[in-house]
Amino acid sequence: MKQVYEAEQWPFRVLIQTPDMDSVSRTAFLEELMPEPKETTAAFVVMGGVFAEGIDLKGSRLIGAAVVGTGVPQISPRGDALTRIYETMYGSGYDYAYLYPGLCRVYQAAGRVIRRESDRGAVLLIDARWCEPRHEALLPKHWRVKTVRDPDALQISLRAFWMEEDASSDDIVLPHHQAVQVKAPDFKPGPEDQAQAEHPYAAQDD
Repeated sequence: MKQVYEAEQWPFRVLIQTPDMDSVSRTAFLEELMPEPKETTAAFVVMGGVFAEGIDLKGSRLIGAAVVGTGVPQISPRGDALTRIYETMYGSGYDYAYLYPGLCRVYQAAGRVIRRESDRGAVLLIDARWCEPRHEALLPKHWRVKTVRDPDALQISLRAFWMEEDASSDDIVLPHHQAVQVKAPDFKPGPEDQAQAEHPYAAQDD
């Protein structure tokens, strides 16, 4: 995230989450996202972090979110162990160990945009995997999904959305890149892993 932040000369004001933020600095960070702002502001935050859930930025304080990736945790020995456990119990080991927890992160991040019935906003899902039937089928049915494949098409879609008078929300899928999974070494699960397997992590929309 920091590399992307530093790699561009952004034509608008940019905020970025840092690892050393305490409660005071986090509050100050959110206060920078003001209602009816006089200038465009973009905030770089960590998906699944403190700003991706549990915050309530209503109205014009937050009108969009760009979610990069599918939220799937990195391949790990513990994750692979859970995959084997879930595969034995439910027949969908990878989904329960990796895919569903990732979806939960994405839903939480997207849920920051629409906080009340009168809110409007766009959510960009930036990853080619969202165009795969397996991932696309898991998107909420009430989302109006539109697929775009280049920045020009994205700009046209966003402009058309904001010109609508009766729309309440829109969700755009922007293909980007494929992820590469690396095989992790074998790992013997402990009691806490078995306990988690008995209570699958289902994605929830907050």
